[in-house]
Amino acid sequence: MDEDGYLTIVDRAKDMISVGGFKVFPREVEEKFYEHPAIDVCALIGVQNPERPETELVKLVVQKNAAYADTPEDQLKDEIMAFAREKVAPYKVPKIVEFREVPITAAGKVDKKALRQQSVGK
Repeated sequence: MDEDGYLTIVDRAKDMISVGGFKVFPREVEEKFYEHPAIDVCALIGVQNPERPETELVKLVVQKNAAYADTPEDQLKDEIMAFAREKVAPYKVPKIVEFREVPITAAGKVDKKALRQQSVGK
């Protein structure tokens, strides 16, 4: 809510990730990650935290830019994590980074429902 009392919707409520009492809005964080040159497409989702069932872990799924296809994933993961620590609050930094093709819907948007289903199966 701004100073004039207007509400701004920043993301869908069902997309919100709950991390230890903090709320993470994926769209806000994804916009930061798109500034990294190695990221072609990305999506932030919440996965169940096995140590604290009432909270989630932040998972980043990345489809690498073709220019970074030969960069080792461990090296790229370290770069992305360092980038995240500079750009977002500590509770928004992903605990899991996965490199793979990101599913896209018929409308051309990231299919987060499919990503969540695939993450549950792992």
